[in-house]
Amino acid sequence: MVKKLFGSMKLPFLTLLAAGMFFSGNVSAAYINTVALTVSSSTKQGSVPHFWEQCVGRGGMIECLKPVWQTAAKIGSQEAGFKSVRGHGMLMGWDGVDSIGLFHWDGNVNDTPTYTYTVFDSIIRILTNCGLDPVMELDFCPKDLQSNGTIGPPKNWAMWQRFMANLAGHCIATYGKARVENWYWEEWNEPDYSGFFNGTAAQDDSMYKYAALGITSADSNLIVGGPATTGFNSYCQNFCTFVKNNHLPIKFISNHQYGGSGSGGTANPSNMASDNASRDGEITTMGMKLASVNTEYNSCYCGAGGSTDAAAYAMDSHVNAPFVAKTIKLVLDDYLQGDSLPAILSYWAISDCFDENGNNGASYMEGQGATATGGLPFGQVYGLITYQGIRKPAFNAFKLLHMMGSTRISCTGGTGTSDGVDAFATVNSDSTEVAILVYNFYQSLAGFADSNLVHLTVNGLPFPSGKTVTVTHYRIDSLHSNAYAVWEKQGKPKTPTTAQWNSMDSAQWLSMLTPVTTFTYTVGTPWIDTIPMPQQSLSLLLLDDTVTTSGTLHQASAHTSGPGLSITGTMVRALNLQGAPLTVSIYSLQGKLLEHFSTMEGSVDLRKGLSTGTYIVHALAKGERLTGKMVVRE
Repeated sequence: MVKKLFGSMKLPFLTLLAAGMFFSGNVSAAYINTVALTVSSSTKQGSVPHFWEQCVGRGGMIECLKPVWQTAAKIGSQEAGFKSVRGHGMLMGWDGVDSIGLFHWDGNVNDTPTYTYTVFDSIIRILTNCGLDPVMELDFCPKDLQSNGTIGPPKNWAMWQRFMANLAGHCIATYGKARVENWYWEEWNEPDYSGFFNGTAAQDDSMYKYAALGITSADSNLIVGGPATTGFNSYCQNFCTFVKNNHLPIKFISNHQYGGSGSGGTANPSNMASDNASRDGEITTMGMKLASVNTEYNSCYCGAGGSTDAAAYAMDSHVNAPFVAKTIKLVLDDYLQGDSLPAILSYWAISDCFDENGNNGASYMEGQGATATGGLPFGQVYGLITYQGIRKPAFNAFKLLHMMGSTRISCTGGTGTSDGVDAFATVNSDSTEVAILVYNFYQSLAGFADSNLVHLTVNGLPFPSGKTVTVTHYRIDSLHSNAYAVWEKQGKPKTPTTAQWNSMDSAQWLSMLTPVTTFTYTVGTPWIDTIPMPQQSLSLLLLDDTVTTSGTLHQASAHTSGPGLSITGTMVRALNLQGAPLTVSIYSLQGKLLEHFSTMEGSVDLRKGLSTGTYIVHALAKGERLTGKMVVRE
């Protein structure tokens, strides 16, 4: 496959190899070594549940009311497959501002409290409209229960338990038992950090005890857990001991872990894998069947805005794309060695419409002049999507991960936990697509000089002889799928012109390193490619059987009895809508939305109005999502 990389150049490949040069886009660069990766499609290594899509972070939940956040949430649900959102202040805002207004009590133990679910239900409805559920982060303390301010423990444990029981009962009555039984109920946020909790560990244990008893009194099947600590540490271990010794209801253990501190410009994806292994070990020690959950991770924890550390800039640039890919890959590697996969590994956060105060006015980007239509585009904020709705390179990484299949296949030759090139590969459920995710990540985030040349060999493709196979190669790096790089080249204007915004808008979509190619497959013949991989880059190669077009890239069912979604040829079908709408989005291969509509029909032919070519189709019905490739022919 050398021709597709160098076909526009007159120098033969061997001359380029001797000169130590490669060509990608319009840039030449020296590479430091050659890496051989070998994929064996026939060697299956177990299922690949898309745990990285189960939840994404939000900051203060009151921000969900803002249209700019809702735009990001819809993009995340439709394009990256995110299913839930977790954020602070679901019970009350922060800084003494009760923006939720949920719980009311005069303090007399003989009086019954009252509840106002107006704002709370508005947030849940918004999430539903965005295709998302909440992870119920149970904080902060409502005014009428406070003993020591918003981030302190409640003053009355019995009333705290009654509050939790009422909350759970309201959710079941309003949103349905089956749906709510899929929600995670996580007690508090980082109780081991004084910025989020000013009580003692013993008081936090009591908060969990009475919260768990209250929630499960409404429904014993509700998924309750914690303690959402800053890492898997002694605090978390002591919590586990307390829960076990007191025989309390619990379904999951959770904490947070980041790649770095935001001081020194480094990020280590191994942190998340080691964290999951430690948490899994503690669950084994407890002797209980519990889910392992990480409800916050990123390259660092200094992404509230304005940091000058390279790890914070990585959130805006292409660097977090391979960081995310390597994080997922290392967790999957540990799974092969016997560790459990996390039920949730939640990137923090979905949008630069972000704050952690929850008082509806602490957004860093808003303070810098960002608006829905203009102002500062980037500000070193956690989000995957900018305040103005521009997709960052890290978001594009999640779009690529969403395209990965459901079964892992063997891929050897990478660097593992060390810096450099590595990969993992999957095949989808009906063996019509092999997906290979290749990255070149270095923990030192500021340097981009080193590049590698990758020799990729794929053996045993699951296609019969004579099949036409389509090869699509997506790339995220300093030149591809990267709106931030465009803004950087513009001189980082704080108020870009219309033309500058248009340039960033065009650059946000997935880019292909090379044009789509095809070849005729012969059983027993390996497929070979040579790929330049600059430092801090990410590639996805999709090898599709283009004759059979029913291949499913990723399917996930949630909340309700499935509607039986399928994509076959140019037809989208739903067998069991039962009065619910079927929503369909059609994207170009670059991920640009071309058409979006809802219908009550159970069968829709998408061929009308589309030119010949290959498209990505997203279907949603009754809480079930389906994403697939569609080929339109003459």
